[in-house]
Parts: sequence; structure tokens; C-alpha cells
Amino acid sequence: VHMIKMEAEDGTVIEILSYHNHPTELIDQPIYNVGASHIAFQVKNAEKAYKILKDKGIKLVSKPVLSSERIAKVFFCLDPNKVRIELVEMLDA
Repeated sequence: VHMIKMEAEDGTVIEILSYHNHPTELIDQPIYNVGASHIAFQVKNAEKAYKILKDKGIKLVSKPVLSSERIAKVFFCLDPNKVRIELVEMLDA
């Protein structure tokens, strides 16, 4: 098992696991598909997060843009299994 463990200042922990002894096939599914098609995380600064991920060679799907509700800046990237990750910067009202 390969594991990445991240802990936020408030104690929240996220673990990303890869089980090499249980291989599966990747499924390319559209974002509107039923089921878990992506996960979202809130960031303090979308532009800064975008630059950090780009500099680390992470596959980016979009640049930060204003959400349709005009309340956040959002962008998407892909994890190693091609799962979409949405990064969201909430804007002050």
C-alpha cells in the first residue's frame, strides 16, 4: 500500500491510498456521470494553488475562473488515477 497523508491546521486528515495488490482498471467518466465524479477542496488562494500544482507537474484541466454563481474562483486538476479534483477559493461577499 502506498499512502499520502495530509493534515490541516485544524486536525483534519486526508489520506490518499493506492493498493498495488488489488489492481483495477481506470474508468474515464464524464463529470456529469452519476456517482462520485470528483472531490472538491477549499483553498485560500486559487491562483497560488494553481501555480504550485503547475510547478509540480500536476495535470491541470482548467485555469482558475469565476464560478457561475460568482461566489468563488474554481479550477480542476487530475490525480494519478484521473479523478477530478476541484479547488475552490470562496470570495468575500
